[in-house]
Amino acid sequence: VLFVSFERLGALQIATTLQRHTTLRDDHILMATGNANALPSSGTVFASTTYHSLSAVTAGVHAHAHAQPIDLLILDEAHHAAAPTFKRALERLIPQCGRVLSFTATLARSDGADLSWLGPVVYTATHKQLAADGLVANIHYLAIHCQLDADFERAMQVLGSHRDASTTGTYVAALNTVKLDVLERIVRMETAEPERNTGLVFTSNLVVAQAVQRMLGPSWRVLSGSDALGATTDHSSHTPLANSKMVDDLKHGRLRGLVVTSVGEGALDLPGVSFAVAMQSCAGYSSDLQRVGRLSRTPRLTRGADERSDTFRARCVASQRDCRFYDLVSLGTPEEPAQRARKRALRDVVRDCHRMTSIEFRTEMRRYVRHRPALKAAPRAFAERMRRLEVLVKALRYGDYALSQERAAAARP
Repeated sequence: VLFVSFERLGALQIATTLQRHTTLRDDHILMATGNANALPSSGTVFASTTYHSLSAVTAGVHAHAHAQPIDLLILDEAHHAAAPTFKRALERLIPQCGRVLSFTATLARSDGADLSWLGPVVYTATHKQLAADGLVANIHYLAIHCQLDADFERAMQVLGSHRDASTTGTYVAALNTVKLDVLERIVRMETAEPERNTGLVFTSNLVVAQAVQRMLGPSWRVLSGSDALGATTDHSSHTPLANSKMVDDLKHGRLRGLVVTSVGEGALDLPGVSFAVAMQSCAGYSSDLQRVGRLSRTPRLTRGADERSDTFRARCVASQRDCRFYDLVSLGTPEEPAQRARKRALRDVVRDCHRMTSIEFRTEMRRYVRHRPALKAAPRAFAERMRRLEVLVKALRYGDYALSQERAAAARP
């Protein structure tokens, strides 16, 4: 069996799961992610790899297939298979495989690429259909519109006229201090006693993820791939093994949450996560659905041999979880139209959609706090983290860049 995942963390998780829950020996299971010495051998029963690594290991996998044909090829997140580089590698490999089984939550691609070459669709179901049967969690969507504070608004105005400032503008919109204040309130509300929920914060850039983690404190960690936008040459803290340990710490309550980049959209298997916060817009429709999918896990139940289907369905619905997806949007930035498109895309997935302003959210939270003594104390630690974050923002030169452009414009005759 050859299992193909989009991220190395996914390849590691499936290999680790088989080691823990099957009778296969360690030497029967191989994680092949581009290392020339780590290719399937005659003793390999199960190999996991990634789409990115597939082109590097195809020659070895292809030779192995001739000597001992691959009985089953499993493609996880199969919508990625239509990318030209991945498709070429798979087209060389598939003829050597006895069967091909593909899974995806987003069969359609934003570029319209054809996926029919993978074979016929044998099963499909909408998220709402699965939720009605208790097989996935109910997801409640709330968009919170955040005004830019004066300094950030001035920076966005200056950046808007600069052709090379799109990435910097993305950072400014993501680190809007009003949005960060709302994020802190959400986290404080969700993780307070007695629920002590665990959560995810989605970002698109590593520098934003690191800034958010500094604000949230040591009970949150950054989970990212080494190829994340904004990553440095030191990737030691973003290896699959390091990421896998963070996921394990979250599952066992040693962490309150993870701040994740794109690696967290499709590679994480996280039972028990109750809320997610989107701090930045993502790559499009597929990524939007993948983010929501991180909240969909429900307790795994096994149907009894003589159990009626309606009885089993009732048990699933009784154990079903309700999760919340918060979409934080900086008004007057490109995040605003992106959020409107995201809401349209998710309307058929989530249970309900609501919108409010950051001011309305603060008002609602004040009413909520009246009945929650644990939330009444003023968060002094948060104020200190905000001060450290302001220093970090200046170090990243968002404000310095905008002000230098403003001064240069003022100095012109």
